[in-house]
Amino acid sequence: MEYFNGVVNEKTQRNDLDIVREVLKVTKEVPIERAYDFRFAKKADSDLTQAGWKPYRLSLAGRDDNPKRASSAIARIL
Repeated sequence: MEYFNGVVNEKTQRNDLDIVREVLKVTKEVPIERAYDFRFAKKADSDLTQAGWKPYRLSLAGRDDNPKRASSAIARIL
């Protein structure tokens, strides 16, 4: 299962920077590392992976309309 680790890929970073530069009418190139710093997210992801942590995913597909079962699933997360 794939999960979001809080890091945005370089292509998305560059695209976002280009949009911001266009809106602000900035002509100078902005280095990615000046706008984004994902060291904290990468370190946290690495630490969690080394600890064997796996995210719990509450599936919304085929939702359970039984409130008791749904609330117990949420309680397991908390």
